[in-house]
Amino acid sequence: METRWLYVTSENFNELRDTSNLTCVIPMGCVEKHSLHLPLGTDIIQASEIAYKASQLENVCIFPDFTFGDVSGTDFAQPAGTITLPLETIMLLLEQLCDSIARWGFKKILVYNCHGGNKAWLKAFARNINNKNKDYVF
Repeated sequence: METRWLYVTSENFNELRDTSNLTCVIPMGCVEKHSLHLPLGTDIIQASEIAYKASQLENVCIFPDFTFGDVSGTDFAQPAGTITLPLETIMLLLEQLCDSIARWGFKKILVYNCHGGNKAWLKAFARNINNKNKDYVF
């Protein structure tokens, strides 16, 4: 069965949710320079591919890629093609996405992160979100 949110139809969505044990995984990375020979999307490409392959072993729903990571520096100091958003925006976006995922019946939301710059804020986000009265665990 297809495990990726983007690839199922509305008619098959409830089956995806139910066979995933109400668990949704968000592949997370960022868009930034990765040396001279790797694409800007290296982190998110890796996160997406590994999450999808894991879903073939353990039924989980794979949410569309979350490509907004914490990249240090200012917009003007970044190499060409880097995408940056304020950390507050990223955290608000992730919370609202999790709330939306939960509205479709998912009770467990996991992040598969492949960007080292996300580690610190994701710990704070998880602590904060799990202290709120949500009907899901992150």
